[in-house]
Amino acid sequence: MSLLGKINFFLLTLVAGPAQSRDVPTNGDIQKTGLEACLEQAFENNHRRPASKFALEMTQAQHRQALAGYWPQVTAQGGYSRMDETVNFDYPATTMALPAEMGGISIVTPEQKIEILNEKSYTAIIEATWLLYDGGMRKGYLEQTQGLVEMMKQDVRRTDLEIIDSVKRFYWGAVLAKKLHQVGLDTLSRMNATLNLTETMYKEGSGRVKKRTGSTIRLWWIP
Repeated sequence: MSLLGKINFFLLTLVAGPAQSRDVPTNGDIQKTGLEACLEQAFENNHRRPASKFALEMTQAQHRQALAGYWPQVTAQGGYSRMDETVNFDYPATTMALPAEMGGISIVTPEQKIEILNEKSYTAIIEATWLLYDGGMRKGYLEQTQGLVEMMKQDVRRTDLEIIDSVKRFYWGAVLAKKLHQVGLDTLSRMNATLNLTETMYKEGSGRVKKRTGSTIRLWWIP
């Protein structure tokens, strides 16, 4: 291989070689996506955002629970029972005799069946309690839950800002890498043109060429 070929192969490997490596996708595999689309995909696929939102919802529920302490607590109970048959009381027949001065007659009371409890029964209980004084306990719980809610809101916001920062850094890093790759290709193209011109002048140019030993080569071209 000639000197020009070796230099060309070295420059091509240095500039264009990393872009064609196995670990870096080629241009055909890269999906062109804008910054806004990248942010939307990051928000949809990130696993920290749902966890932060669940934590916020939990603290909001605790805050509502603390607010409930200022209202009356009402409890209600209901029941239904059914028996095989009705509970009855059989009152036997009786005879009551009146004295002679009242006519001397007898009054007969027939047998009676008195229903004591129906076979179906319903029960309902409603109870209401209202705490009038707690020594500041409810106020303390309320302030704690308010602080937790604000803290979780800031945590959700911090998660979103971290995602945005990471996406922007990777996105603009990819843009910079693409620009640098294009600059490298342009530089390689210019160097190839310079090498071709130099080789043409060296081999086919007329005139006198003076060579000096060392690492520096100077060329003069006399038409």
